[in-house]
Amino acid sequence: MDKLSVRFLKVEDMMTENVLSVDLQVLVKDAILMLLQNRISGIPVVDEHKKLLSIVTEADLMKFAAMGGLEKALTSFRDKMISTDRLITVKKGDPFSEVFKNLLLHPVRRIVVVDDFGHLQGVVSRSDVLKAFMRSEGYSAV
Repeated sequence: MDKLSVRFLKVEDMMTENVLSVDLQVLVKDAILMLLQNRISGIPVVDEHKKLLSIVTEADLMKFAAMGGLEKALTSFRDKMISTDRLITVKKGDPFSEVFKNLLLHPVRRIVVVDDFGHLQGVVSRSDVLKAFMRSEGYSAV
């Protein structure tokens, strides 16, 4: 990303595409391994059409594991996951300010990018926002 004021950025300018996701059939232990191996703290849960269903985080998976659920599929904990209507999502064309505002107002580490039909398009994390600030000032970010 070239030097560009953050106020002109859109979600698509800073989002991470091709993010990992899981479906409800994935075992809790496998979801944990995905987080650990990829050094991420949460992962979108999608259906077979990549429609966003929820997100599971490290905290969620800790609870599921403590409930004796390492060998259980995520579907066993569906009622414990945040519902789609309570997830904070944005669209690719939304302005930077929308992401920034939501990350400040809500205790989340990432915001999921979806299309008009609720299909997973990517994720914008706190670190993506920090990188955008750095690049907007001409600093090269990691």
